[in-house]
Amino acid sequence: MSAHVQRHWILFRLLASIHYVPCWYDSCGNYFVIRRSNLAALVVGLLVSGCYYYHDFFWQQHFLSALAPFTLGVAVIELFTFSTIPLVMLLNGLIQRQRMTQLFNVLFGDDLLLDSYDTDDRTGCSYYCSLLKLLFAAMVVSVGSTGLHYSTFTHTVFIFSILVRCFGMLSYLFIYHLCVTRIQIRMGQLHNLLRQQEQHIEVHLDYFFARFELYSGQIEQINRCLFPPIMLIFVLVLVELSYTAYEWFYLITLGHPDVENFDTKAEWLNSQFWQALYVNMLVLVVPCCDSTWTEVRSIDD
Repeated sequence: MSAHVQRHWILFRLLASIHYVPCWYDSCGNYFVIRRSNLAALVVGLLVSGCYYYHDFFWQQHFLSALAPFTLGVAVIELFTFSTIPLVMLLNGLIQRQRMTQLFNVLFGDDLLLDSYDTDDRTGCSYYCSLLKLLFAAMVVSVGSTGLHYSTFTHTVFIFSILVRCFGMLSYLFIYHLCVTRIQIRMGQLHNLLRQQEQHIEVHLDYFFARFELYSGQIEQINRCLFPPIMLIFVLVLVELSYTAYEWFYLITLGHPDVENFDTKAEWLNSQFWQALYVNMLVLVVPCCDSTWTEVRSIDD
């Protein structure tokens, strides 16, 4: 198994089992392949996505009917976006399955010469794990604040469904982060190749240009293969930020949270915690894109 895949093989297998990643890693051949089991994963993913729509717009009707008009509008947009993101991930994986398979094979495949020029592992695995811990902590706090008795069972299921979808979005963003970071690592290795083989660079010149064109060209492939669902996640974050701005404006203006939406300050704080999680997810995307582009430009210049 490739060392680069081995670090995250559980995540790849988990996302492949629900078709967010439309290919499996073949440990014997050390490459990603599309199998018939991916079709079964697609069917499972579609069923789960259908359950999300049913849960959000039918099972939660009593919750939506109790909201104020402005909050109801925001909630409908939020739930629709939240329900659509998993479906878009599935359909995007179906449409881009060939390109994504080729992309993963290029980025996570072994390159004996470049791999001999070690660079620091700059993946944000620790940050990803920290966000996962925060997600589970948020669920425990949310469920614990209402209890587990029958009258709050619907609320508990709602929190759990949010947790599962947040985990899916966070994991998808982390896959994007891994792909972008792999380009950054390869560019760093090419930079080390230039520096350490400066006296004999003409021997490796063709290899250098071929690898630079190969890996820099994957930037466009990453955007084509992975960015559509991420754009929808950005929309969700903007909706959450808009609602957060409204809640803080209400708090600053009147000196207390919106009593129509929150019975206690604890509920308001819990809501702010969840909304902050959405924004923190973007930390997996924005910094790595900036640093990778800087690395590419430094070699190109």
